[in-house]
Amino acid sequence: MSVRQRTGLAFLIMLSLAAPAGASVYSDDFGKCLVKATTDTDKASLVKWIFAAFSAGPVVASMSKVTVAERQGYNRAIGKLMDRLVLSDCRQAAIDAVKADGPGAFQTSFELLGAVAARQLISDPVVGAEMQSLSENVDKSGWADLMKAAGVAAPAK
Repeated sequence: MSVRQRTGLAFLIMLSLAAPAGASVYSDDFGKCLVKATTDTDKASLVKWIFAAFSAGPVVASMSKVTVAERQGYNRAIGKLMDRLVLSDCRQAAIDAVKADGPGAFQTSFELLGAVAARQLISDPVVGAEMQSLSENVDKSGWADLMKAAGVAAPAK
């Protein structure tokens, strides 16, 4: 995994909610089914929906030009995608996961799909380069000292 991908993955981890503890193999299988059943276009739509939803937040609303009508369109599209995935494509996996883990299985499984979809976005060279530019604004020496204290070797340059 490249430094750019590791940086992007770190941001994904920071942005994602913690998965409920104790998820079973059934929730794992449900998540894998969701990933397998989605196309690259589906994943791109999911990323757009996430961005549009985040852009409604007051902290970032002024930075986005996503309109209410566009958000509603993304909500409709993702609603249909979720219906297809859960009620058709991955129905049995969803039933098994909910039986084993309760409704929390949806959160666990869709977090996996969201992470995979975001990875697709992060793998874009333009996005990756932008995310990598963060490294120009951190205390490299301090981070190196922290890693050394943790017993982790510094990455090769």
